[in-house]
Amino acid sequence: MLLRLGKKIKIIFYVSIIFFLSSINNYNLDRINLLQVKQIDVVGLSYQNSIKLKNNIKSVLGKNIFFIKKDIKNYFEERNDIKNYSIQKIYPDKLKVNIKKAKGICLIIANKEQMILGDNGKILTNSSNTKYLPRAIGSSDTIKIFQVYNMLKVSRLDISNIKSIYFYKSERFDIEFKNKLIIKFPIIYSQETINYAAHVIKDNLFKNVNIIDLRVSNKIITYEE
Repeated sequence: MLLRLGKKIKIIFYVSIIFFLSSINNYNLDRINLLQVKQIDVVGLSYQNSIKLKNNIKSVLGKNIFFIKKDIKNYFEERNDIKNYSIQKIYPDKLKVNIKKAKGICLIIANKEQMILGDNGKILTNSSNTKYLPRAIGSSDTIKIFQVYNMLKVSRLDISNIKSIYFYKSERFDIEFKNKLIIKFPIIYSQETINYAAHVIKDNLFKNVNIIDLRVSNKIITYEE
């Protein structure tokens, strides 16, 4: 009797273990299915562009929400029309993609071609309105142009009044304002140099000049019509 009872206890024990393990596996499987991406929301784009973006990243649907960042990151890094983005994971199965579109900051004119430089430092392919954008003339070096533009933007100059930025092979540049005033900058320049130019043009001594030449160190050369 004792032997038979021992066998029954062993059978009950093994059956319980099997049931317990299968329950854990089913629980884990349910959790994995629960964390699969089922919905993508896009904020910051028009309805049509949101649909296009969803279609372009639909490969993440059905994937585990913890492991989709790389898939989406590769897609956004290849696009020129986006300044920045963020991906918000709303557990258990939803993604919210926040988009900030790139805007044109200047029109590059070089080698008889025209290109729109965006505020993300990349060339934009959309047909943005270029009427009010300053022109960058003489160079197609987007890194150089982007750097100079940003220096002008944070300077004491009013960038909205700048009509053109002229780039030269010597690595220096001039700016022309909408009132036709031209400032010539030296080869070696800095944010301080640009702010100094802003100070000079506000001085009444130079209110009637057409060209302010700062190429010679510690000198201001002016030209009048």
